Amino acid sequence: MATATVNETLVDLYVERAIDLLRLEAGTRNKVLRILADLEGELVAALAKVDPTGVSQVSAQRKRLTKLLEAVQAAIRASYRDASKLMAAEIREIIDQEAIWTGHAINDTVQFELVTGGLTRQGLETLASDVMIQGAPSKDWWSRQAAGLADKFMDQMRIGVAAGETNADLIGRVRGKDGQRGVMELSRASAERLVRTSVQTAANAGRTAMYEKNDDIIAALQWHATLDTRTSDICKAHDGHTYSNTPDHEPREKDAPPWGLGPGAAHWQCRSTSVPILRSFRELGIDMDEIPQTTRASMDGQVPAKQTYEEWLRKQSTARQDTALGAVKADLWRRGKITFKDLLDQSGRPLTTEQLREKAARRGK
Repeated sequence: MATATVNETLVDLYVERAIDLLRLEAGTRNKVLRILADLEGELVAALAKVDPTGVSQVSAQRKRLTKLLEAVQAAIRASYRDASKLMAAEIREIIDQEAIWTGHAINDTVQFELVTGGLTRQGLETLASDVMIQGAPSKDWWSRQAAGLADKFMDQMRIGVAAGETNADLIGRVRGKDGQRGVMELSRASAERLVRTSVQTAANAGRTAMYEKNDDIIAALQWHATLDTRTSDICKAHDGHTYSNTPDHEPREKDAPPWGLGPGAAHWQCRSTSVPILRSFRELGIDMDEIPQTTRASMDGQVPAKQTYEEWLRKQSTARQDTALGAVKADLWRRGKITFKDLLDQSGRPLTTEQLREKAARRGK
């Protein structure tokens, strides 16, 4: 059985890291959803207190709706401000952890200190503040979502009052009722998309910073998509192509699509990642064999370049599958009781940034 090359082993490490990032998305999402759950309670309490359906005159209803708007706008702004602050801290932590992990992954694979240097505190702060989520700062997206929720809430209240609905019906418009999605359900879905995109964008920023600092050892970057039923056409088209480790990320193959915003940021909820292809040992002045760069890797050697994540995981040990998915889910998946689609974000075992840091610390011992 062939021994895995350095670049092959690196791909395996990045696949495992992708699992952790999916779990981290779930953990971070749970933090934000707790804030929105509290907000939902505040909106319902405001409705119960003001009750625009408690009067019949149109002028009186308008006054109560105005009072309701004032009350909920303050609550919405405060909650989304909390979510924005939480995500700013998460983004900073993810960038830091991903930069550290990237250096350790390369050094552990080659078994000596090939990567040197990391992010300074000032560099980290600058990078975190400069991160753009689909072209805009994170705080701007949360501010937009707050304004959107306020508008949707009041639109639904006005529609309900005009239709002669009860206060319970208005609460149903907030929480959802009889199969109809409430405004909070829609807002939670938007927040989840923003969290997923923010986590992957931040992780990509941390990796990219380390690639730039260690350009002398990196020959190219390879785009690796998470190949499953949710993979976008954009990422399918980029998957496997290689690009220069330069700011413009020039394609190295004629048929490769442009880099664009890059893996992890190519579109909303992008789950692709970039994997460094290290220069050959001889290029680095070390008298060792060249490093094959044309295949995807497994711990056991060569595998087809278009192997999917699920195919890769099926070839791993039971222990590694359990670690990736959780013992219960992994067992159900192995026995065909649930499909891989049911496991896509590993949300049954969410990670927090604190737990991710602890995991890295244990790995370093």
